[in-house]
Amino acid sequence: MTQNYRISKDSSQIRLLLYKEATLLSPLAHNHVMVITDLDGMIRYDAQNIGKSGLSVTIPVSTFNVDSEQFRREEGPDFASKISDRDIKKTTEIMLDKDILYARKFPTMSLDSLSVSGQLPQLSVKTSICIKGNVCEVMLPVHVDIEANQMKIAGEIMLKQTDFKIKPVSVLLGSIKVQNEFQVKFNIVAELE
Repeated sequence: MTQNYRISKDSSQIRLLLYKEATLLSPLAHNHVMVITDLDGMIRYDAQNIGKSGLSVTIPVSTFNVDSEQFRREEGPDFASKISDRDIKKTTEIMLDKDILYARKFPTMSLDSLSVSGQLPQLSVKTSICIKGNVCEVMLPVHVDIEANQMKIAGEIMLKQTDFKIKPVSVLLGSIKVQNEFQVKFNIVAELE
């Protein structure tokens, strides 16, 4: 029997960790933490046939929290540098501009499962991720806990910006750059409907 779970916006979170590339002026740059909490979506769970399970998540691009001091502290020493409000605003503007996420034209990103395999609590979810109209299929390793009327899904994966046709930020003739590869950490909580 299939059960449907609604993703909890208050308890769910996706973090994107972007790292500076080692360049001549990289000591002047910093790594970035971008956090999304306004997730919307459903999880379908079939205990008898895990292959019939799946998920669909919509992520509003404009709700990213960029370089919050709290989130940077939680991510440890790689994110210890202080960032001014002016730099946070500029980073947010660059991220939402047409060269990166193009938020005006593509206000949401999406994540949809294509297949699910494995045994609880460790599952593999073949997923279609759409960013800025560009789709990439990835295999997400996830840890799933089901307690009473609640499901928790956690995991992390490395992705590449160029897989979504996004050119990593480079300024001052390439003397400050963001690495192509970035880390995604997710903790999703969903409630049984």
